Amino acid sequence: MSTTVAFIGLGNMGGPTAAALVKAGHRVRGQDLAVTPGQDRRRPPPPRTP
Repeated sequence: MSTTVAFIGLGNMGGPTAAALVKAGHRVRGQDLAVTPGQDRRRPPPPRTP
């Protein structure tokens, strides 16, 4: 049985931590404030407009 973990903040620290949780067998739902929902985290976010 796996545990589902919600993780907010997938930056320099959160991304690797979330990946470690996945590697340990947990299901992870992540959200980053700088990334729009549904955006592939492996690609940089689009440039912000002023």
